[in-house]
Amino acid sequence: MRTGGSWPPFFMKIDDQDIIEMGACSRPHGIKGAFTWVRHNDEDSSLHGGQKVLLIPKAPESSLPAQGQWFTIEQITHGHKVMAALEEVQDRTQAEGMVPYGVYIELKDLPLLEEEGEFYVRDLIGLVVVHFETEEELGKVDEAYDNEAQLVLVISGKLNTELPFVDA
Repeated sequence: MRTGGSWPPFFMKIDDQDIIEMGACSRPHGIKGAFTWVRHNDEDSSLHGGQKVLLIPKAPESSLPAQGQWFTIEQITHGHKVMAALEEVQDRTQAEGMVPYGVYIELKDLPLLEEEGEFYVRDLIGLVVVHFETEEELGKVDEAYDNEAQLVLVISGKLNTELPFVDA
């Protein structure tokens, strides 16, 4: 399974572009205007140098426009922390004004799935949920979110509940 992003907002449409949140930023890094990002998926990342990212503010104090703004990743390093420099950000003062924000990419920029049984969590939204023994239709997956311990699927219909999305 690849998550490909966060929940909520799991994915959305902005100006006819399907986008998905890859992570977030709450603080700048260094004096040159770089950032420390927290990725929602630590296993792999679709973020790389030269890529366009949409930054959407997570609080009113961010200087970013409410609808977000597109930037280009100049350089990114993945390790125990993700450090990212953006071509359009020139100094720490500018970087400090932008935080906090979410980091989004277009869905089309996600890698193709290579193995049988792999999927993106966003592909579960809208699926019908059936009882594993009786095959009775119980509802539909409306959304997914991370409760810090695991992914949770929100089901509505005959069964209105939240189900942990775990192997068991």
